[in-house]
Amino acid sequence: MTMPTEEQAERRLRAVRAVVAGWSVVWLVVRLPHNLGLADLADRRWYPVGVLTVLDGPPPAWLARSVVLLAIALGVAAAAGWRSRVTVPLWAVSLLLVATYVSSWGQLFHTENLLVLHALILAAWCLARRPIDARLVLTALVVVLVAAYVVAGVAKLRGSGWAWFEGDILRNKVAFDNVRKAVFGAPASPFAETAVGWSWLWPPLAALTIAVEVGAPVALLRGRWATGWIVAAWGFHVGILALMAIGFPYQLLGVAYAALLPLERWRPISLVGRSRTPAVAPR
Repeated sequence: MTMPTEEQAERRLRAVRAVVAGWSVVWLVVRLPHNLGLADLADRRWYPVGVLTVLDGPPPAWLARSVVLLAIALGVAAAAGWRSRVTVPLWAVSLLLVATYVSSWGQLFHTENLLVLHALILAAWCLARRPIDARLVLTALVVVLVAAYVVAGVAKLRGSGWAWFEGDILRNKVAFDNVRKAVFGAPASPFAETAVGWSWLWPPLAALTIAVEVGAPVALLRGRWATGWIVAAWGFHVGILALMAIGFPYQLLGVAYAALLPLERWRPISLVGRSRTPAVAPR
């Protein structure tokens, strides 16, 4: 995974746009009943976050549902590369609105934060009036990816200090999360009860967590460093799923790491939305 040439980077970036937008459509469709049903909740449960804090109350049901459905249609268009200068920015904005809307009903979700940030970067690429080196855009996607992990790791260390490496804090978090889910009837991990009893397991898991998160900048070195980190990060998310029944599908399916992967070699994907001119930015 060395730095691609300009031509390879352009093909890879089109492929990244296709898989990121395509995944957003899958997520929106799978979550469609839930996202549409939020409009039926009582207004008292509305706690706006992010860009929706300007609203005094929830948006009208017809408007909220229209944006959810529009985001799906725009995601399909963005993935196909159809009129990307228009559809990709509109898709990114609609995705931001939907993700923010979902988190404004009393429970903050952070599993889609990275997806939205990547969509906004792709939107900026498509909006640019002058061609932008695709390698620069790919680097921006990777930097945001790395930053998301580093922020999470630093937050753990700031909140716990060196005590984090003793493992008890992580073990208690896993235990509490699974007990809470059991109380409320939510799916819990079938492995957590056994794993919590293994005191020797948690110090190395705590250290590996920090190594993956704070050590994420090694991905910027590309090559074997990036490959090794991707494998470690993917295993980290598998562990979260196994011990806490919390899935980060964007990462687990590898879409989050697309900018680091040689997708330009996969011709059916890399030619989606190919521009008619040799310009780096899409036309």
